[in-house]
Amino acid sequence: MRKFNDFGGNCAHDLGAGYLPYTHFITTWKDPNMQRILLTITLVLFGALTTVALWQVGYWGILAPHFKSFGAGQVLADLTIALTLAMLWMWRDAKATGRNVWPWVIATLVMGSFGPLVYLLTRKSTQNAW
Repeated sequence: MRKFNDFGGNCAHDLGAGYLPYTHFITTWKDPNMQRILLTITLVLFGALTTVALWQVGYWGILAPHFKSFGAGQVLADLTIALTLAMLWMWRDAKATGRNVWPWVIATLVMGSFGPLVYLLTRKSTQNAW
């Protein structure tokens, strides 16, 4: 049997056969309530960051720096690719679950990551989103 090592040489805790340290996290993550909590926290924190950014520099002020250098342009291209993949996933998922995808596509095009985040948050909890 594996023993937990506290790096002091003490192997006092029997973890049992087949124990994997990340098993609890994986089991917890699959819980629909945990997914909603994490999505809500992400949405609130990202919403706060976006609110401050819009307040300080406005909508164009968020986009304009991406056209000033190749590095910033690469970040915009990466975001575009990621959001396109998210929209394709939402399209297939909405079709499979009988949801109208257009509000989510428009929200993603206008508000970026807020579209997929709210889509996942409003998705039926009995279905596995990931």
